[in-house]
Amino acid sequence: MFKTTTINKKVMHFRLLNNLSQADLGKKIEELTGETCDRHAISRYENGKRKIPVNYVPVLAYIFGVSINELFYSSKELKQQGSSGSLEVQVAEFKELVAGHSSAISKKALEVIERAQKEIQDLKGQAKLYQKDTKKYKEELEKIKPFIKKIGKYVAQIEVHTD
Repeated sequence: MFKTTTINKKVMHFRLLNNLSQADLGKKIEELTGETCDRHAISRYENGKRKIPVNYVPVLAYIFGVSINELFYSSKELKQQGSSGSLEVQVAEFKELVAGHSSAISKKALEVIERAQKEIQDLKGQAKLYQKDTKKYKEELEKIKPFIKKIGKYVAQIEVHTD
């Protein structure tokens, strides 16, 4: 979606995506940081006339409900960084699709849901294995408890005799 990704353009994109005016965004920043931020400041940030303060980056990510990386990179750029299977990239792709084609969103959503269902099944299988292992370890522990108690008694007796 973004040929040259700049945080300025991304802020404007996410502000519009969240139906916020520049004044609304300024108020939200003010509420979260305690620093004065009006619509004129937001306009200058979006137009690249002023740099966005570093301490605003996590605040903006929070307001827009995105990761900090999404403020700097497109989903394509995130993929190129090697995190193509990550949830962060998938969420970024959805957000870019929302701005474009809704039918593509449905298809992508189904793919992600199917992948999530498979992962859930895999996790359930792993959980069953862990439950079996836990039961086995508890049984083994019960078997060796008497020996541990005996060893404890012998150690105590040895300590008494060596003192």
